[in-house]
Amino acid sequence: TGLVFEPGLPGGAVVTSHSGVRWLTLAVQGKAAHAGLEPEKGLNACVELSHKAVEIAKLTDYAKKLTLNVGVIAGGTKPNVVCERAEARIDMRFVEREDETAALKKIQDITDGHTVYNDLLEAAPTATLETVVAIPSMPGSHTERLFGLLETAGESIGQKVAGSHVGFTSDANHLADTGMDLLVGLGPYGEGMHTESEFLTVSTFDERLELTEALIEEILK
Repeated sequence: TGLVFEPGLPGGAVVTSHSGVRWLTLAVQGKAAHAGLEPEKGLNACVELSHKAVEIAKLTDYAKKLTLNVGVIAGGTKPNVVCERAEARIDMRFVEREDETAALKKIQDITDGHTVYNDLLEAAPTATLETVVAIPSMPGSHTERLFGLLETAGESIGQKVAGSHVGFTSDANHLADTGMDLLVGLGPYGEGMHTESEFLTVSTFDERLELTEALIEEILK
């Protein structure tokens, strides 16, 4: 059993499932050429990356809580030079492992394919895909038992509890691979997480302590 005392969500809900996170770097290598003198001798990495970014973004499936965000793009040197190299950094969020696996395969296929092709050179830009960060998900199946006990504990002390999925991560993401029962967000709560106006409501300290004590009693039963 793992109880994680991250702050509760605004309003007091606990976290019943976490998205997993994977950060990817997609790099495209083309061939530089003078854009005015001999553009036909170039392979535009920026254009190739743009096509790949659009195809990757299309993999987002909100119903599955699978999101692909191409958050950073950089490439090229000057407007009068055919872009030789371009790079994108991508954030992927998922809940189910099979969705992660399927999305990674599709992203690799997009990486290996190409849209830009130079008939004169009989060549296309090449691309590589690298995982920078990989954090497993915590599906709701890991929290069902403890959340049921939390509801019972809440009723015993007059507190109504709620649970919600979130797209960010906690230590529970790593613990989920052990197969243990988990519950996240049992700490005091407020609003404005990770902003300059972030705060915890003082009254929730006693509230959460009382709820945690009641939950532990239910677990020990």
